[in-house]
Amino acid sequence: LHAAQGLTGSFGINKAWDLAALAARGKHSLVQMTSRYGNARQIVNSQENWSKDQEALLAMYYLVNQPSFTSANFWNHTYRYGSGNTDTSIYYQAGVPKNVAYQPSELLAVDIGAPTGVIPDGYEAMKYMAATQRDGPYTIIGDTSDTVLRYPELVNHGAVSVVPTNTFYLQRNADHSSVPGAPAEAVLARMYSNGLVVYRTDFAGYSESFRNSISQPIALPSGHLYARVDRSDPSKPLLVPVTEFQLSGYEGALFVEITASLLNRGRAALKPRNNKPPKNKSSENKKGRLLRAGPK
Repeated sequence: LHAAQGLTGSFGINKAWDLAALAARGKHSLVQMTSRYGNARQIVNSQENWSKDQEALLAMYYLVNQPSFTSANFWNHTYRYGSGNTDTSIYYQAGVPKNVAYQPSELLAVDIGAPTGVIPDGYEAMKYMAATQRDGPYTIIGDTSDTVLRYPELVNHGAVSVVPTNTFYLQRNADHSSVPGAPAEAVLARMYSNGLVVYRTDFAGYSESFRNSISQPIALPSGHLYARVDRSDPSKPLLVPVTEFQLSGYEGALFVEITASLLNRGRAALKPRNNKPPKNKSSENKKGRLLRAGPK
């Protein structure tokens, strides 16, 4: 998957049903997440644009993730791989180990839980597409709530078993002129047990005019209270609830559901700390660090 990935085209999120089909067969897939066509490549090679691209790529991965059956590798815009250090042609900063630079470790540490398999009432499952001889390159063959995709040209007599992701359209515009039933632009979303992930894209991807566009206000599903994760500081306490938001083209976002325990932890993190050493105890106590793992 590329930064600025579209719904379809030569590839696209609508065509990622192969991951769902492989998971149904117990096969593991490695999903390559590349910054090619992203903001850091197309606009300015800056820390902010790298952060924005990594957030979008992670959101896309969470949309197609099959727990226990997919892994992600984050990389730059090239096809050259290795464990050397970065230079300024492939990252905003030189001298950083590549295996460290490209992985969005702080965002991955935000615990959004596991996919719930739920599409909220009133929302539509994302359509799956395939290139076919009979109906062309954008043939709808099912959607993300299906357990079997059906089309005469598919193997196994036209039926392929898949594991549903229940990725849905949080917001969508009118159907694309060449594909009835599939939108020309959409905000994709997927529910997780502790949060929600979203990504805004268009039909084919890689459009500079769409990249520079801003969405209309996007309402979050009712019945949940969410806070948006700050990509520049993912560890910041999440205390401010969000009911609606906006996205630029090819922008992703992570939301964490606000609970009483999360509010208490956030408030505690904001309290002034007593830095006085404890009485009758060594000042050389070891400090442990707790890392929260994201979805598998």
